[in-house]
Amino acid sequence: MVITERPLLAGKNTTTTSGQIPISSTATGEISPGCPGRNAITNPDIRPLSSWKTTGNVAVGEVGPGCPVGCIYCNQMGMDKGETGEKLAPYISFVVDGGISLNTRLMVGSKVERTVGVDQLISELRANPFYSPVSPIFLENFNDPGIDWEQTSNLIERALDTLGHEGPFVFITKMGIKPAQVERLVSLQQERGAKIIGIVTYSGMPKGIENSSDSTRISTLRNLHEAGIPTILSICPLIKGINDSPENILRVLEETRGITDAVITGGLFVFDDFTFDNFEKAGYPLPDEYRQDVYSLAKAMPVDYKPIVRKLAQEINYPAVVHSHTTCAVADLATRTYNYRRPDRFPHWFSHSAPAFSDCGHCLGEQKKECQAAHSTEFASIATRARAALDHIGYQQLEVEESTTVPKLLLVKSGALSYEELAYVREQTGWYADNLPDREGFLWRARHAIEADMTFDGKKLTYEDVVATEFLVGQEWHVVLRLPDERLNKTALRWLRSRVRNRIQGFSVDELKQKGTGYYAKQLAAKSGGALEASALELMLGQFIN
Repeated sequence: MVITERPLLAGKNTTTTSGQIPISSTATGEISPGCPGRNAITNPDIRPLSSWKTTGNVAVGEVGPGCPVGCIYCNQMGMDKGETGEKLAPYISFVVDGGISLNTRLMVGSKVERTVGVDQLISELRANPFYSPVSPIFLENFNDPGIDWEQTSNLIERALDTLGHEGPFVFITKMGIKPAQVERLVSLQQERGAKIIGIVTYSGMPKGIENSSDSTRISTLRNLHEAGIPTILSICPLIKGINDSPENILRVLEETRGITDAVITGGLFVFDDFTFDNFEKAGYPLPDEYRQDVYSLAKAMPVDYKPIVRKLAQEINYPAVVHSHTTCAVADLATRTYNYRRPDRFPHWFSHSAPAFSDCGHCLGEQKKECQAAHSTEFASIATRARAALDHIGYQQLEVEESTTVPKLLLVKSGALSYEELAYVREQTGWYADNLPDREGFLWRARHAIEADMTFDGKKLTYEDVVATEFLVGQEWHVVLRLPDERLNKTALRWLRSRVRNRIQGFSVDELKQKGTGYYAKQLAAKSGGALEASALELMLGQFIN
């Protein structure tokens, strides 16, 4: 074997000799933003900020919920802020699970901090390379659409007039809605063909955490449902020890029986000490296990909560299906209510670690057929769609391949695409897509993930503090982690996967010492399909236990 012909383990300035695997040395220099796989479209274009108009009503650093509802866990208090506290949230965002997020305002409590006009917002959406007329649009979900239902309806109307938008219009609210406002939505639905879906959040949360009235939210569900607007009950967030009891969940289900068309549930976004302090002050301290998820891009929730909610709904013959994801529920209602047949835009039928459709047994037949059609599509057709999607967003130089280890996983070769970009590829192809970055692209994203966000004992971490080495085996990157705490190593690995958008494998120096270099060398050699020799791998790994 001549490793120089396939330097999978080569460090940045490493030389090799025939038959040897080089010791990988982590690069210490900054990775150029123009590295291979980095697209020509900059982040401000993906999440535009330039058209916000500051009202002057809110001082820099002033805190408070993102709308008058006053939820103490409001993610607009904890995310998208600069170092001095100024809000940086975009008016168009493509990182929302359910669809494209459109926002005409940012708020601190009852004060509007920044605004953008409806016409300006729709004009910028039309010019955005990630816009697709078939995508769901989420309306005002960085505040609450119920603050101004007229403005929410205007957004729908302008999107129909200007964009000819075909996909669903979705909103999430905890506020009331008057008959005249319902009538306007129904008019847009019946006369203009708008596929409107209303989500109402109601999880039986104590008043000290959410101030919005339970009865108001139940009335909103009823008013929309009885007018023919399909509704989703969002039992979110479910938080351990606060509102997760079977008694509370059953009460919520009984109170919404017959006025919902689907149910979703979710967890809690956790933002370092900010989230814990707010719950502590309200008299509802969070369990310590929530501290393990401060670097997660997903909401923290015990894994058994969704099956529990589904089981409780089945026990009382609840007439609406309990979906596992917002996009699943939206796709299902678009199919059933509007005959708008498309697969889940973020193909949740896919799993990195389980057979396809493992979490889809609850889904109704009509929608499952749409997702199964995407699953059964031949790779050649998926590759053609991916080629068009990558060309559209400025990646003419990149190619795709199918994973050899995970069925129906699309890999962007040499790709260091952002979440927004991969989301676009997923929606356009119907398959789940991940990066398969080259070394430079991997280091560019991984270094930023660690150094921009992670701390230990109050100290900012460098990439070298966390990762001893990184190397590619087949289609998967591997890292050896060197933090002194195994829980932190697992957190770092999860965070790297989230930010690099790659199925990264990893083990720690301590695990290497405990199980031995031979154990991991044999596993990696087998995974490489003979491309790498176990003896050479063992030699490479041995440097980290001496």
